[in-house]
Amino acid sequence: MGNLGEIFEKRLNQLGIKKQVDAAIVCEEFDEAVAEVFGELGRKNVKAISFKNNCLKVGVTSSAWAQEINLRQLELRKGQALRIRYMVNPPSCC
Repeated sequence: MGNLGEIFEKRLNQLGIKKQVDAAIVCEEFDEAVAEVFGELGRKNVKAISFKNNCLKVGVTSSAWAQEINLRQLELRKGQALRIRYMVNPPSCC
């Protein structure tokens, strides 16, 4: 029959939503990594927006935050091979 993870993955494929669920997981893991590296200040100023084709779109409140993420991206990617693109947004978005 298979373990619960295999059953869940099969069902996600049947529903046609596996890519969306995987993208949501990548975004959530990035947001958690930001909180670990930068604390609450990072959580308030940086937010993963979307993940598609190994490209993570990240909203930041300023170009300074984009630079901070760029400088520490190896820590934040946690070994995943992905590109990070930045969108500078007003603070209310993040």
